[in-house]
Amino acid sequence: MYSNKFDTALKEKMLMRLEKDRLNAKVESLESSLSQMNEEQSIGMEDGSQASPAKSMRPKDKAILKMTNEPTPIPQKERTNPCLLEEYEATGSHLSNQKTFKGHLMGVTSLSYNPKKDIVATASDDTTWKLWSVPNGDLIMSGEGHLDWVGGVEFHPKGNLLASASGDGTVKIWDFVNACCAQTFSEHGQPVWKVAYHDTGDFLLSCSMDHTIKLWDMNCKKSRFTFRGHVDSVNSIQFMPYT
Repeated sequence: MYSNKFDTALKEKMLMRLEKDRLNAKVESLESSLSQMNEEQSIGMEDGSQASPAKSMRPKDKAILKMTNEPTPIPQKERTNPCLLEEYEATGSHLSNQKTFKGHLMGVTSLSYNPKKDIVATASDDTTWKLWSVPNGDLIMSGEGHLDWVGGVEFHPKGNLLASASGDGTVKIWDFVNACCAQTFSEHGQPVWKVAYHDTGDFLLSCSMDHTIKLWDMNCKKSRFTFRGHVDSVNSIQFMPYT
């Protein structure tokens, strides 16, 4: 059953690539329109207006993150979960759609809520990720750099970085302070489905179609462990909180 589901997913990805070629002309047209809008907004700002267009983050910009050659110590097994120390009010049982965010050209594959600000990140088969303000849904930033679909995104616990996993076989770390791709991990041999940060922010997990899970040390920027044992694609991954 899982094999058939996976084969179907691969076929859908291939069809999406064909559709992406068909949409290239539309994308170029949208980029041209966006460029014209930016020019108009620049003129408006010269006249004293407060227009603030969405930023675009590309990998050609490079940032140097703090790096050490020393492996990061594994956290202690017994730690206090701060969420257990807080009280939460129960929400109503009736839920309704408050806002629909539109901007991706293809299917949305993943989302992550920033732990520090009212911002949501989304990933898409259109090879991009986007940041949206909550609740008004304004597009804040768009990340371009992956060569294939983006299957997963997750914010760093401090909210200043975003990790993304892609069908191009890479995991990328995006730095909001410097507005660029700060790190690319390319050790997976096949597409990467999802990523997950440890609650300390010192470690990142990624899972791939190559049947493996990798644990990345975010301080020395290396793979610390490769977990093997699955006989097919590993499609999702998550740390147990505060362990």
